[in-house]
Amino acid sequence: MKCGIWVKAYLSNANLSNANFSYANLSNAYLSYAYLSNAYLSNAYLSNAYLEGIKWNKYTNWEGVQGLETAKNVPEALREQLWL
Repeated sequence: MKCGIWVKAYLSNANLSNANFSYANLSNAYLSYAYLSNAYLSNAYLSNAYLEGIKWNKYTNWEGVQGLETAKNVPEALREQLWL
């Protein structure tokens, strides 16, 4: 099931492993310290989302994710991984 609009959702510290956020609008969402291993974020919109301390693994799908240039506190390792 694909996710829809999660604008300003408060998901800090949540275990979102294996979640499907494909095409979801996560703009302004609080994802700080969320666990995103194996999550599917393909084509998700993360404009102004809070990403401090998030955890992910090599199976987390970031393909086509949008809005990371305005996301807050994107971990440096993720920036490097995604060539930002």
